[in-house]
Amino acid sequence: MPTTARLHLELRPSRRLRSSLVVSFAATAACAACLPLPWAIRLVLILTVLLVALRAVHRTLGRGLPALVHLGADRRLTVTGQDGRSTSGVVRTESYVGPRLTIVVWRADARPGRWCRRSATLLVLPDMLPPEEFRQLRVLLRYGRAQAAARATSGATAGRPASQAAAS
Repeated sequence: MPTTARLHLELRPSRRLRSSLVVSFAATAACAACLPLPWAIRLVLILTVLLVALRAVHRTLGRGLPALVHLGADRRLTVTGQDGRSTSGVVRTESYVGPRLTIVVWRADARPGRWCRRSATLLVLPDMLPPEEFRQLRVLLRYGRAQAAARATSGATAGRPASQAAAS
């Protein structure tokens, strides 16, 4: 099977995501402010919402947004951050591919001295990429998922051992 070139993506901050984050965090802070609690507890809740909002904005719109993403048909992913550091890993089957939203769930390769590997997510909206690159990303993720599922099966018919299935 011929190998294809890796998909090279340069993500841009999303205006849709920015507006939805502002609206949702403002509504959450307003709800926290209206709770029938002492003012000190309400203040702590509002500050917590503000800190979570700042972290979300940083990770999705600011310096936490990856500068480059390389994705291959073999489901290998390399993410390069704004600081120039690259991390390689594999795309997991929990990824979601839709026409208006794509969530890439991936796990970094094991590094020496690290016993815990957490999965990371990459949120991609249509206005973060040119339309053709967004389409290629969705197709590549769907194709890779189907290919991984085909490798996981033994080819045996359900309910029959592989030896009987091969004989028929």
